[in-house]
Amino acid sequence: MAFGAAASNGVRSGINITPLVDVVLVLLIIFMVLSPTVLKETDLRAPDEAVVQRQPEEEEQIEIRIAGDGSVRLEDAVIGSLAELRVRVRELMSGRDRKVAFFDVDDAASFDRVMTIFDACRGSGVEVLGLIPKPKMSGVAASSSAPAPRPREEP
Repeated sequence: MAFGAAASNGVRSGINITPLVDVVLVLLIIFMVLSPTVLKETDLRAPDEAVVQRQPEEEEQIEIRIAGDGSVRLEDAVIGSLAELRVRVRELMSGRDRKVAFFDVDDAASFDRVMTIFDACRGSGVEVLGLIPKPKMSGVAASSSAPAPRPREEP
């Protein structure tokens, strides 16, 4: 019972998929056997409730404010130049275990100026830089005492 012309005894040019199926099944069995050993569970130990990570105290962090015009205040003292900022930050960070600085940056401040100040602080010994978030101003316009604008009249 042949599926072709009886007279053709030549080479068949069709793809024999039997070896392909055999290889795929062998690979499937190998991956099924190996996957439980590769995907091992990791034991996780959660800390007890009594153990609380200590937050940095006020003495361990400094606050730097950058105004919209580029002026800098370090711990409520006005800083005149970048060199002065470097010296003051280095002095403040010299005896601290945790070298943390938080920045209160005005929205109008230049990005280049802010990055220059960040780099100066990093070079002066600050290890952790943080940003002080601005409070959201939702609902301010609704609670304002100013009268609502009148709708435009069309002619």
